[in-house]
Amino acid sequence: MPEKASTASLQAFNELVTCIYDAALDAALWPRFIQRLTHALNAHSGLLRVQDLQANEVGTYVTHGVNPEYQQKYVEYYIHDDPLIAAAAQHRIGTPLQTATFLPTSFRKTEFYNDYNRPQGIDQVLGGLLVKNRSRIALLGVHRRDRIGVYEPHEVRLVELLIPHLQRAFQVNSHLFHLKEDIHAAHDALHRLLAGIILVDATGKPIFVNERAEAMLSQGHGLTLGRYGLQARTWEQTQTLHKLIFEACQPTQKTGGSLSINSPDSLHPLNILVTPINREHTFDFGVDISKASAALFIGTTGQQHNFSLEVLCNLYGLTLAEARLAGALANGYSLEKIAETFRLSKNTVRTQLKSCFQKTGVHRQTELVKLILGDPAGLVHRR
Repeated sequence: MPEKASTASLQAFNELVTCIYDAALDAALWPRFIQRLTHALNAHSGLLRVQDLQANEVGTYVTHGVNPEYQQKYVEYYIHDDPLIAAAAQHRIGTPLQTATFLPTSFRKTEFYNDYNRPQGIDQVLGGLLVKNRSRIALLGVHRRDRIGVYEPHEVRLVELLIPHLQRAFQVNSHLFHLKEDIHAAHDALHRLLAGIILVDATGKPIFVNERAEAMLSQGHGLTLGRYGLQARTWEQTQTLHKLIFEACQPTQKTGGSLSINSPDSLHPLNILVTPINREHTFDFGVDISKASAALFIGTTGQQHNFSLEVLCNLYGLTLAEARLAGALANGYSLEKIAETFRLSKNTVRTQLKSCFQKTGVHRQTELVKLILGDPAGLVHRR
């Protein structure tokens, strides 16, 4: 039990801790914590600020009661002449500090105090460094006027008890940020694949649908997304698909299954491969079943590839015309069809093909097609 953690009671301390960990999970909630801490300490303003030491710039800046005009002045000017940062850096990270005890009396003669602090009523500051390394610092500050007086020992103790929670919350924020960045990068990569990809949870509900799969679903060629999840063209096919998904989501399942769905609107069936994922990450207390547990890979026989001509040119030194020819061949076009489509003579097409052979090191059309389909230009589409 914290010793006299706050004049408001242990309940107020616990509420502040709750606010901290709410903000750890959702950084948009940091202002609520600053507001509550400010009120708990009988102050009128407070802040959490992260500064880039290498660029000498302000990054995250969360405030309560701070005049936005002065906040901008700090970003543009006072960050370069802030004696509080230099003084605080001399103390151990996590130590609660207040200006009444760790700053010399000469501080009140500085430009920073008279032109920045004093007009805002920032006379007494209580806070501390939460993070300090070569690249950045993170600090907490709560402000009140001289007429209220210096911070009492129990108020300093409250900040001291909160600082470890703040430091851990910063670590959680950072970890979640990087996880989200990784997820966004993975989703972007999945969107670029030519295969349709749908990730589903243990109930078969789609968690993620890439752009190719979205197009397939919207076209209605045998597979749709309805009120009860993924639906195939017939009831029997739907039941088979749901069974494959259910089996793939079982903890003991190591392999998947496949299904081919015919559509009267298309000459080519949808081929679906259902496979388990996330089998090695099962420690979730058995409560949350919303994680992706199975993946559906969807393709069509005779699927056309939207090749990146730029990639083909860069990989093999082809001209745009040669890259266009190679891409058309990989999509099943004959030389005659290519000549007709692009309004070229047969001799021109043959000359381009011969140049493609020389630059790629192959000798037959089948070898060229195999080569093109296996490189990145054939695996991703242009966005």
